[in-house]
Amino acid sequence: MNPILFMLSVFGTIAVCLCFVVLLPAVGQTLAVLFGAVYGEKGLAAATKQPSGTDFRDPNDIGTWSE
Repeated sequence: MNPILFMLSVFGTIAVCLCFVVLLPAVGQTLAVLFGAVYGEKGLAAATKQPSGTDFRDPNDIGTWSE
């Protein structure tokens, strides 16, 4: 077998394993933390009857920015 092809296949396999073992759980944990922060803030804002900081304001609605 060609040594270059062998090295590419070995490093490619290692890269795929690293993606599934390290990167995929890290991305999932980051998304879970963001989900918790956003909906935690929305829940706290609803409980204290204050406007939420994560509400979407339509940038095309001119009346939204005149407040």
